[in-house]
Amino acid sequence: MSETQTNIYKTAREYAGLNRIKAAEKLGISSSCLKDYEIDWRQCPDVIALAMSKLYRTPWLRVQHLQRNVVFCLNSHISVFVAMSL
Repeated sequence: MSETQTNIYKTAREYAGLNRIKAAEKLGISSSCLKDYEIDWRQCPDVIALAMSKLYRTPWLRVQHLQRNVVFCLNSHISVFVAMSL
């Protein structure tokens, strides 16, 4: 990740005013795991992103997380296309 890009998970956590250790504790994950999500070292699972969104009170994080998950977005478009074709 370049210096000019900010990570959506880190941005949301900082918006909530939580430090990494406290946020990880409340999410039930290790602070090193949270750090990995925040530096794009590891892909954040949907269930953790949803928990982050609730904890941080950032509904926009859900949308941004799904936009990053190309497989989910592609499957959604295919499903809509198939449903419209029926």
